[in-house]
Amino acid sequence: MDVLVRFTDVPEYILEYLIEKGYYKTKAEAIRSAVFNLAREYHIFDKEEFLLKQKLSELEEKRKKGKLKTETLKQVKKKYGVK
Repeated sequence: MDVLVRFTDVPEYILEYLIEKGYYKTKAEAIRSAVFNLAREYHIFDKEEFLLKQKLSELEEKRKKGKLKTETLKQVKKKYGVK
């Protein structure tokens, strides 16, 4: 989704300060982080939980396309030396 937002005054100063101090590389990165923080504040989801679900979804897509080998529990245990 593309969004055009204009910031002036204090919000603009805050974004520029965060970038200048190296907290974020871009304004877009800072705004994305703010959206995640809002989601956490309102208990929509935890950032880590969201990232995990996103990664699992990516892995499932790879598996469906045949780009990811499915292993049995026995194979995984053997691979990582777990008894």
